Amino acid sequence: MYLIGFPAFVPLLGLACVRLVFMLGDPVRDRVALSLGIFLLVIGFGAIVAWTINQDLPRILSPIARIGFYSYSIYLWHLLATMCLLTVDRHWWSLPGYVCVAI
Repeated sequence: MYLIGFPAFVPLLGLACVRLVFMLGDPVRDRVALSLGIFLLVIGFGAIVAWTINQDLPRILSPIARIGFYSYSIYLWHLLATMCLLTVDRHWWSLPGYVCVAI
């Protein structure tokens, strides 16, 4: 694997690819801008993610990383809570009930 020791220009290359998307024009009217824009976004964000995987995390961000570790299961619980609460009539307790079930 060549991911260890990524040079510093990799995230800059990623940011440049993402920046180019905004210079392409209207993707709704131009298919070339749409397809090239999607390609540049994939390459740009892929470069940024590949670079950040091997970086040391600052200590202040460790609680956010812990949330990221559980984020998919949190997402699934939110989905389940939403499906259950959408089947019942809306009452004053709908929002507090959703928050309690989701947590």
